[in-house]
Amino acid sequence: MSKQLTPLQKYYVETVAPALVTSRGYKNKHQVPKLLKIVLNSGIGAEADKNTIADTARDIGLIAGQKPVLNRTKRAIANFKLKPNQVTGCHVTLRGESMWHFLMRLLAVALPTIRDFRGVPNKLDGQGNYTIGITDFTIFPEIVWKTTSARWVSTSRS
Repeated sequence: MSKQLTPLQKYYVETVAPALVTSRGYKNKHQVPKLLKIVLNSGIGAEADKNTIADTARDIGLIAGQKPVLNRTKRAIANFKLKPNQVTGCHVTLRGESMWHFLMRLLAVALPTIRDFRGVPNKLDGQGNYTIGITDFTIFPEIVWKTTSARWVSTSRS
């Protein structure tokens, strides 16, 4: 049984990867860069109440299509007003087909709706990871702007 490819993944495999092999001179198909996972991350803050935590987790879940994991502190840090086991954020890791569907929605729907959009920066970190900071995640069509408060999402691809 053959695996069904998403349209964006099919375009990458049939068009982008062969073009990278010819332009970069790769001798092996495993040298071609590939997308492994997309991580959606949102920081909540130390002073967040239960409603803010629940709203952020709900919004990240709506965007990603799966339940987020809550990030908790390991120990107390007085300067940051953190207590042990306190929720400070949430994250979702997307892989496989859901990753490609999210990337298609991000590139085709969400990013073009940003006001005065001038493209995304073309900087990678030292390990080949790419990070986009989105200050307003009401750009995603799943989020109703009346039910959200001012929060941000960090999207990381590796």
